[in-house]
Amino acid sequence: LNREVADVDLRVVTITVDNLQSLLSVGSAEFNFQAGPRVTFGRYLGTDEHGLDAFADFTYYGINDWNETAQRVGEVVTRTTDDGMGTVTVVQEGNLRTLFFQGNLETAFNNATVHQLSYISDLDNFEFNVRLKREARGRDQLVLVPGGDWFPGHSVNKFATTFSGGLRYMRIDEDFRLVSRGNQIVAVNGVITQVNQNFGQYVVLADNDMFGGQMGLMGQYVANNWDVGIRGQAAVMANFSEQFTNTFVQLINNGVVNTSASAHSDRGLSAAVLGEVGLVGSYQVLPNVRLRGRWDFMWLGGLALAPDQVVNDENARKPINDEGVIFYSGGGVSSEVVW
Repeated sequence: LNREVADVDLRVVTITVDNLQSLLSVGSAEFNFQAGPRVTFGRYLGTDEHGLDAFADFTYYGINDWNETAQRVGEVVTRTTDDGMGTVTVVQEGNLRTLFFQGNLETAFNNATVHQLSYISDLDNFEFNVRLKREARGRDQLVLVPGGDWFPGHSVNKFATTFSGGLRYMRIDEDFRLVSRGNQIVAVNGVITQVNQNFGQYVVLADNDMFGGQMGLMGQYVANNWDVGIRGQAAVMANFSEQFTNTFVQLINNGVVNTSASAHSDRGLSAAVLGEVGLVGSYQVLPNVRLRGRWDFMWLGGLALAPDQVVNDENARKPINDEGVIFYSGGGVSSEVVW
């Protein structure tokens, strides 16, 4: 399953002092395809008076986890100033900066030699559905089987339609971190007068717990031992979201250590909307064994994504942002066993 990094409004960008070239942003941590389990347990409930076959099933799939990092290592630059009165000051420091942060965070993230970014996202999905399927039936005919015997049978080669409805619970947890390290050496007339070290860390944890109802529709072309089709599903869920932000700054000036830290959290309740569409197919290899394949696309909006919670000042506060959007795509091959 592939997860597209959301197009967040806020991008924390690392730039160089010299040419203001963008080096590091949220999009630098690009997620790749990740494998995860998908399990379905189902039961046939019977056929009603209208010829609809009823099934109930429970499905779980999850990805643990998307985990991407990015790093930019800057250069140590030397700046020399001469006051014209015999005092020459030489400063050596890193050339990585960010124009985003303010206050102590600005001091920690500017003139740095290393900027690091990490982004982790987990997904767990649970579904319970009841499905009503109108089977495609052909006209009765005699079927010749190996051995020369004839048995009553029917040809299919028609369309089948399945309606579904049920409950869905999804959980998306995210961890977003920014880290900066820097050193500064100041020398006056060849004598080192200051040795400074800067360290900054910005951490955001975001949780989304979503629960609601869903409905779906699937159309299939059914042959004797194989079928192909297209499916769609939509869900509206209540999203109980929460975010926790923690910052830490350590500034060491000539051995004197100054630290500052902040932490704040917020909760929200919003509507999360899901839409998905996919291609499905199967082939029956044994009377009770069928191979299945699928490729799905899923759009999910109304989320509290971790990068959306970043603010530019360690003392600033803002309500939780739960307007994030994720797009998933992926597929797989599985087997179905009936007993």
